[in-house]
Amino acid sequence: MLGDKGSKTLSRTKCFVIPGDFVARKCGVEMLGHKGSKTLSRTKSFVILGDLESSWQERERKKMTSEELEIGETEEIAPGVLVERRCFFKTIALAFGSLALPGMARLASASEARLSYEEFLKEVIPVAKSLVGDTSLAGQHRYLLTLASYVVRMADVPVPEMRDSGQGAGRGTFIGGNPGGDPFNVLHWRMEPGSVIRPHPHTYGNVMTLGLEGEIRVENFEMIGVRDFDAKGTFKVRRTHSQVLTNGEVNLVNLERDYIHGFQASAKGGRGLDITTRIKPKRETPFLNMSKKPIEIEQGIYEASWGI
Repeated sequence: MLGDKGSKTLSRTKCFVIPGDFVARKCGVEMLGHKGSKTLSRTKSFVILGDLESSWQERERKKMTSEELEIGETEEIAPGVLVERRCFFKTIALAFGSLALPGMARLASASEARLSYEEFLKEVIPVAKSLVGDTSLAGQHRYLLTLASYVVRMADVPVPEMRDSGQGAGRGTFIGGNPGGDPFNVLHWRMEPGSVIRPHPHTYGNVMTLGLEGEIRVENFEMIGVRDFDAKGTFKVRRTHSQVLTNGEVNLVNLERDYIHGFQASAKGGRGLDITTRIKPKRETPFLNMSKKPIEIEQGIYEASWGI
């Protein structure tokens, strides 16, 4: 559908991608710009809509800079050719939708529909089974992001009977389980105001954490250098994420990235889910002891050791 490389004239094409970070769309088809094109600012992109009857010279004659349009504004640069400025993240969302993940087409058309917990399980389990086998960094990202795309549509989850989590720095942290399924388990937790779940690594199961109520700060860390969960003495860790989980917010633990996490409840306390998927042999999990202050503030690096 594109003109030959080097050609300056595009005749009666139905859709094409012009140089830059552009997305061309015609009749609902999404296309991404390809490498080799002259790249615009990473935060700006345009979409070309309509039947293209004009030449490349026609576009050049009416060339405009990206700053001439506001986000969402369109401009006709030739008969039937509209340019729309979109923010980078909207373009990325369109690109993610074009990956054709299992179930994504139906998800996109019903993105506003709320799911009961039972409906969530019915929809997500077949998709999860199809993706869980790829345990690479990218495969786990795809799996966890797909789980997240379903779980954020879920209505509140029934609260099960809970017990002390055994992971708290003191009292006030509780955990139970909701019926899950293959290939994941659904842990349901609650934290009283001011309570803490000590930082700990995930060594055999990745995690998609969902906030259900309240406000909980979650922080993720990684070891610097060789990853060794049996290391003796001190080592360094880097904080990779720090966010506040509220209703509908998610945090991801990939066994290759962000694989240590800890929780601090606000004055409101909070409740949420951990959807955990074991992809490696189970082993004992240590806790992470860290210096109270970073030893390198700008990089978020702490001195640390493993404890029990």
